[in-house]
Amino acid sequence: MSCVTSLMNEKLLRGFTATKTFLKRLQNLSPDGSLVDIDDLKLPEKASVPSLGLSNKADDVENKDEEIPSPVVEVERQFNTNIVENLPTENELMLGTVWSEVSKLYGHGNEILAVASSPDGTLLASSCKAAAPEDAKVIIWDTKEWKEIQSLSYHRLTVTQIEFSSCGRYLLTVSRDRTWAVFHRTSDEDFIVKFHSGNLSKGFNHSRIIWSCCWVPDSLSFITGSRDKTVAIWRPVYDSDGGTLLSWERAIVFHEDDEIVAVAVEKSYLSDENIVIAIVT
Repeated sequence: MSCVTSLMNEKLLRGFTATKTFLKRLQNLSPDGSLVDIDDLKLPEKASVPSLGLSNKADDVENKDEEIPSPVVEVERQFNTNIVENLPTENELMLGTVWSEVSKLYGHGNEILAVASSPDGTLLASSCKAAAPEDAKVIIWDTKEWKEIQSLSYHRLTVTQIEFSSCGRYLLTVSRDRTWAVFHRTSDEDFIVKFHSGNLSKGFNHSRIIWSCCWVPDSLSFITGSRDKTVAIWRPVYDSDGGTLLSWERAIVFHEDDEIVAVAVEKSYLSDENIVIAIVT
């Protein structure tokens, strides 16, 4: 289990991995307790934050005698890694839920603005603030080796949000340049620009910054929200045989009283054929 974070005004991404102590606690708190065999995982027992450091580090039980002069470490030495079934105390939460930092990812020249992960967790995509096309790139990262594997270029200004489709084949980006782009994952595992809204006429595109986007669960349609106070639903367009995807067209537009800063979508609990759209203005 891994996660990635980027602090405000940072130009790098930080990769973290869960500890065995955290996973065991999570397993005991889960309704069915059905997680993988944690003891067989190659993970640190727990992690700590050094008193003079900025990065969480692995702190295996075997190395607990290492001299690190810190009040936090003194408390950690008293921390019992045996997991009980009752709810954790505040002290246990503080010490038992720290994840170990495993990598720092450098590649962007400005502050990170958007990050997304693929459904299978093997890829990350990130973007940063940009005032020129060379900075508006989207970097694809491999989470197994924690390295950059591809750089995607299309937009001219900041990419404000990135979303992988649930099938993992498409990557959707929206930007301050008022356009969206869909990158398709090829058989070679590379992403290429498949479709974009740059060639749409003015009346069929957003007229202001696109702040947000999301895929409909079927991975066929997607939704965008913009400063122009509209939410657009884009549906796929196929050839006459219905087998080749040609592009996406704007099918439905909702007009709001204020600019749209975030959109999200999920299947309706009433029917799998219906969706529920949430917006933030």
